[in-house]
Amino acid sequence: MRLRDRVALITGASRGIGRGIAVALGREGAKVGVNYNTHADLAAETVRLVREAGGEAEAFQGDAGDTAQMTEVFRGVVERFGRLDVYVNNANAARGVRWGPPHYLDVTEEQLQGFFYPSFKAAFVNGQLAARQMIAQGGGGRIINITSVHQERAWPWDSVYGSMKAAIRRLTMSQALELGPHGILVNAIAPGFVDVRLYPGERGERYDQQNERAAKEVLLGRGTPADIGEAAVYLASDAGRYVTGTCILVDGGMLVPPNTTV
Repeated sequence: MRLRDRVALITGASRGIGRGIAVALGREGAKVGVNYNTHADLAAETVRLVREAGGEAEAFQGDAGDTAQMTEVFRGVVERFGRLDVYVNNANAARGVRWGPPHYLDVTEEQLQGFFYPSFKAAFVNGQLAARQMIAQGGGGRIINITSVHQERAWPWDSVYGSMKAAIRRLTMSQALELGPHGILVNAIAPGFVDVRLYPGERGERYDQQNERAAKEVLLGRGTPADIGEAAVYLASDAGRYVTGTCILVDGGMLVPPNTTV
């Protein structure tokens, strides 16, 4: 129970990586604020899973990209559990744009404004909200930003997404530098290909095919939300007390170059 009685808030925790982190922290004794935006039923399921794992949990609705709503979410978590020790910035906060895998030359300014800025702003401003609460209550805290392997290299269709994740990786370093004197440690986790489907076919045929490819082509196969959850436990617990300003790649060797015999 490495996180007994510590209070955590995870954005986008109704499913996928956010749910995996919530359950992992709950298993270690954390009291978990499960933030969601539109799927109350899925958030309720995350709450149930956290409680079954041994933690306390409650769901808090709020758009991660809406500062007013998130201010209320943070207030609600503190009112419910008494404090905030761990904040996990997980949700992408893209809004109002149709998204796909566009070529760099095809990205519109509307897509750039609707996809890049809201998610970066969420990491920046919600991190401020978390840090101010941690400073006010004393005792330090942990902020964990979820980024991606896309921060490290370029794919043909990820000019916006990859750049946004790289920006959050860089933000992590500034947060760590400026919040360190307050005892707040800030790190990032960069997942590789993580299977976030609730069931095969849920995200379409293309995603199913990507899962099959990842199982064969990634050194350790495709990841699961629980894999990211375990990394978050490490950073949130006393085991990570001497780690700040860095990023842990949890990618199953996805970025390891292929072996060659020549």
